[in-house]
Amino acid sequence: MIDTDTVKSGHEQTRTGSVRRVVGVRPGHEKSATSRPATSMRGNLSELSKLLHERAIDVALLQETLTGKRNASITGYSAFKCKCTDCRGLITYVRNNLVATQIPGPRVHGRTDAITLEVHKLGRKLTVTNLYNPPKHDISLEYDCTNINTHNVIAGDFNAKSQQWGYDSTDSSGHKIHELLNNSNLFCLQNKHTPPTLYHTGNGSQSRPDLTLITANLESHTQFQVLDDIGSDHRPILVTIALSEASGVTPKAPRRWSYTKANWPAYEAAVNTALMNIAVEDRDVDIIYGEITAAMLGAAKRFVPRTYPGVRQKRVWSQELNKLVLRRKRARRLAERKGTPEIRREYNRLCRATSELARRVRSDHWNAACAGMDLRDTSKAWRLLRNLEAKDTARTAAPLLSPGGPVSTVTKMAGLLNRHFAKHKPEKKSAMSKALNKERKRLEREPDEPESQATCNAPFCRAELDRAIAKCKNRKAPGPDKVTPEMEYNSN
Repeated sequence: MIDTDTVKSGHEQTRTGSVRRVVGVRPGHEKSATSRPATSMRGNLSELSKLLHERAIDVALLQETLTGKRNASITGYSAFKCKCTDCRGLITYVRNNLVATQIPGPRVHGRTDAITLEVHKLGRKLTVTNLYNPPKHDISLEYDCTNINTHNVIAGDFNAKSQQWGYDSTDSSGHKIHELLNNSNLFCLQNKHTPPTLYHTGNGSQSRPDLTLITANLESHTQFQVLDDIGSDHRPILVTIALSEASGVTPKAPRRWSYTKANWPAYEAAVNTALMNIAVEDRDVDIIYGEITAAMLGAAKRFVPRTYPGVRQKRVWSQELNKLVLRRKRARRLAERKGTPEIRREYNRLCRATSELARRVRSDHWNAACAGMDLRDTSKAWRLLRNLEAKDTARTAAPLLSPGGPVSTVTKMAGLLNRHFAKHKPEKKSAMSKALNKERKRLEREPDEPESQATCNAPFCRAELDRAIAKCKNRKAPGPDKVTPEMEYNSN
């Protein structure tokens, strides 16, 4: 998962950002003969969505989702699913405000599955591979060790045993991972001292089958953390990679006026006080106009708060579900410390209860949405259907392709688009376009009549001003003076 913060470079004070977070999350397993928690993707979807939005995750790697053809969408994210027919359900979620595309990655064979994406953010490219290898199966991963690869991340459930990350012995898959690390510039974040991620509910043992491999250039910029469980026997891993911002990228989104939280009486009083101090006799009209707009903008900065634009995420959650999740997390920590059969059974029971309650909360939310429909107002029903079809949902954009490769910076994208559209000129103009151009040129040649100038310079009354302001629409972009219609309404 990827997030944006502001960090300082150790060598120079440059504006940097793109604190990238890549998380491998196991949403759950199917019920089997062993005493695993009876969890599923459907039951854990609410907790997963809550985790992604609270942690501002940008890329999430999931293995063994077992979703098949079922819908596993999360608001604000695009899902890249493995297309294998016998796959265990690899899904990579990418935040919709990023640019990402699926590319060929490391070659895998047999039952080993992988999805590779190129993710662009703040002008930087990060290649992320989501990998799953079943237990007791030799991993089959062919990585190009001849090239000097940079900004690569391979994470997932490797199921490779090695003494280096805390197992009693090293199996065949572990030897292959060691061979890969020795012959490439990849570095493994896990070792025998890092927190374990897998809790075997049958015997109470803990292990580290979930690995994160990064290229050497990312090692000094990377931190990782094992988070609390979200209903699976695997804990999610949060990996943070701090990368400097490339030149020519889009600056941070400008702040917007929050009119619902504005103190309009104080704003009106401040504007009126400032307007009373503006002299209008024998002065240039442009100077007076500039002082009026400065008074309105100055009062707005004092009494109208500004916030960065965000997306309202409607998560299906409840207080009862939150309490049950906290009880399950406490039981998980207690089971990992003591591991008695009674505690393990209690943890398994809470996992099942949490999954069932999450499904019931989602079902109740859907029933309430349908019951609240007004049969006389069809607009809400059609809006609900459009949301279900996800036709208007924003998707993760694919990068622009140039002869030199993908383009992600704003400057390069603008140049590429300008060159593209410059090649496509209309062969002939329409009759309407020709007539409009002819009339525009005629008006430019004719001098202004004295009557029209007198009309524009004539004084107007307060009623005319109020009628003109009333025609302005709310929530519209301001003009060159940066004064919005809301400021004009409340300055009278």
